[in-house]
Amino acid sequence: MKLRLVDHTYLAPIRNGVHLVTPAGPVTLTGASIARWVEALAPHLDGRSSLDEITAGLPPAHADLARSILTQLRDAGVVREIAAEPAPSCGDDEQDGGFAAEVAFIESHRDGARAAFARFRDLSVAVANDGLAADPLPEAIAASLRASGAAQVRVCDADGLGEEDLWSLDVLLLTSALDRAAERARFADRAARDGLAVGHVLRDGTDVWYVPVRVAKDDALVTVRPESLRARLRRAPRAPEAITGVHVEVAAAQVGRAVFRWATGTADPRHTSRPARLGPDLITSRHHCLPHPYELPAAAPAPDAVLTRVDHLRSRPAEDAQEFSDAAVRAADELFGPFRFLPDDSAAQSPLHVSEAEVSVLAPRPGASVRAVGFAYADTRIEAARRALARYAALTVDPRRLVDSGGAALAAADAEPAALYAALHTALYAAGAAGAPGGFAIAYDLAAGAPVRLAAARAFPRLAGQRAAAGEGFGATWDEAVARGLCTHWTRDANLIDDPAGRLVTADPAGLDAVGRRCFTLLAELGELPEVHDHGGRFGVTSLSFHRGGTEVARAAGTASSAWTRGLLETLFSVQQRIHAGRPRPSAAAHPARATTMRLDPGHVIDPDGVAAALAATGRRAVVLPLDHDPAVAAIAPLSLRVAIAGPHDLCQA
Repeated sequence: MKLRLVDHTYLAPIRNGVHLVTPAGPVTLTGASIARWVEALAPHLDGRSSLDEITAGLPPAHADLARSILTQLRDAGVVREIAAEPAPSCGDDEQDGGFAAEVAFIESHRDGARAAFARFRDLSVAVANDGLAADPLPEAIAASLRASGAAQVRVCDADGLGEEDLWSLDVLLLTSALDRAAERARFADRAARDGLAVGHVLRDGTDVWYVPVRVAKDDALVTVRPESLRARLRRAPRAPEAITGVHVEVAAAQVGRAVFRWATGTADPRHTSRPARLGPDLITSRHHCLPHPYELPAAAPAPDAVLTRVDHLRSRPAEDAQEFSDAAVRAADELFGPFRFLPDDSAAQSPLHVSEAEVSVLAPRPGASVRAVGFAYADTRIEAARRALARYAALTVDPRRLVDSGGAALAAADAEPAALYAALHTALYAAGAAGAPGGFAIAYDLAAGAPVRLAAARAFPRLAGQRAAAGEGFGATWDEAVARGLCTHWTRDANLIDDPAGRLVTADPAGLDAVGRRCFTLLAELGELPEVHDHGGRFGVTSLSFHRGGTEVARAAGTASSAWTRGLLETLFSVQQRIHAGRPRPSAAAHPARATTMRLDPGHVIDPDGVAAALAATGRRAVVLPLDHDPAVAAIAPLSLRVAIAGPHDLCQA
């Protein structure tokens, strides 16, 4: 087998290694001299030499090292093994029907180039105009496909496609306006039954969007329909406008090449499910758009399914922060994401890093913003993403996942999105105004270990009109997420504390974790240490409030150490804001009361099951609802939870 460097590979020496950028993603190899070795070997990786031929003539030690490096490059996908025969296509127009360049392109990416090109050439393709008058794109796209070698391409009107036409097609490209794009039921049915591949070219003002070709068997959580683009778009879609001839030509060429690469198996795996936008400036941008939950199937809620879900979440290993960060990128798209990061310059960034995110919402309610602060930029961004996804999940309800008082689903599994929005309004808003629950979510009673029905207005309090709702949990593990959501109730529920006014306390910073000690030191140096009140949290949860100049600036609950750290972080953030804004320091109390020193144990953790059992002894129940009504977001942030503390009137047996 011959060795060939993957096309469009770029390398750069780095300290103690080499960094390579490939169409499939970046690769880093380490070693003191590996960068020089890769640069020396690269000219020989043209598909004409085998491993033995490349290393022939080298001293034994150098040959072994070269073999090791080439093996690493092959295992990393930077080098491919190809058949030990001359490249079949280069310059052979007669054999390849005038498409030698296309076959050569395929051969540079994969084996079996001629067979792959033949499959593309033999595809039956229709470019169908779906409601756009005098649109030049369909003909231009068809011409681009023919120029790449497709032999069976036709242009037609979508309304004119009959059942026989659909059954004769392999690929259907629909051109339509984004503001009314919809995948017609008969096209979707044909795709599901026989594997018709469907792609979309959407017009939005002067923008041209391409939604990649997909087939029904593709993973629904990583493919996107045009309805999802329209539903998730942060602004209203625009009516199509006239575009220039150059814009038409470039857009058609990009669509044609994308279909060619999909059909021949040479597509960049990073882009196969990402819609692309080509604007009037002819700059292409690629976006992440998760499938809208109302475009995905939803199983009717069942108690056993909740138990299975909880068991799965409990048994998950601790989530790796970097893996979460890599996945969360798909949810942070500027145009279509469930959230987007706000610019870093929207807040002062010293001494604390501040990361803010704006959350979108599916229901007819305004979104929200979340914030995370900390000393490590990466950690702060990750926490902001977790908070944003938890807030989004708390604002997202699928009525098919709610039940009525008799246990029947509030909406049919095949309900249209408009019907789902109407059912959502009935379940939450109208019912809340009437003072009675309009639906129930099936949740998990922590103390009983059993499923229960929780009133929808308690399960999704923000959508039911409560602006400051407690109970949103997130974290790397089940216990961390449940404890976080559970402890927020101690900052708002007067029944969970003994002393509303609170007694003045202080702490030995040696008992704080590293972040808490750093906050304490900075605040002390600035002369900004807060007055801290202990409110006597019940059931082993500490509840503290932090004050400056007679004003409460933070409230935190959890273990004593974690509550101090969170409160000091928020206090330092408020001081940071005030200093950068140039506002005067608030006056301190003239005669501060004597403070009691609290005992802190940084190793202590909250036991959610123990707290739930203590609550149950008083007649109140800690109930956990996995916030997974948007499956695509739940796949990224599975430990987004709603933890409610409910009374008997809020619950019934599932």
